[in-house]
Amino acid sequence: MATVKITGVPFDKITPKIQEALDTALAGTLGQQQADLSAANPKDTGRMASSWQIGYNAPARPADRGKGWVKPGESKPKVEILEYTQKITFKGEWYISNAAPYAEFIAYRYPPSATKAQKDWFTSIANQTGNVFTKYFDRAKP
Repeated sequence: MATVKITGVPFDKITPKIQEALDTALAGTLGQQQADLSAANPKDTGRMASSWQIGYNAPARPADRGKGWVKPGESKPKVEILEYTQKITFKGEWYISNAAPYAEFIAYRYPPSATKAQKDWFTSIANQTGNVFTKYFDRAKP
């Protein structure tokens, strides 16, 4: 029987640092993508752009900003991001969802009169999730 000896930092001292880097990377990814979705979201009143939410183990659904989000006569869309206030960890399943009743239509079937860039605003952000996570993990890794 062969004996293997590993030198350097003990494994049980490395894993918490890796876990911390994963947590940091995921928190950065979710926050950036929520902000990117809100910023790129086509805006009339800002209701949908303000309804992107982060949820843990299930999509967050409680806070559709409602039809009265912008008062009549206001000319500028009102956009306020709902910040996730709990600790984000690299465990479980995480979601970025939107409770506006027309969110799926705007995200996937934006009107054909829109330019290609406008039409693909949602999928172009969603498809970058792996790249965004890698960027944050590379910054955070021990």
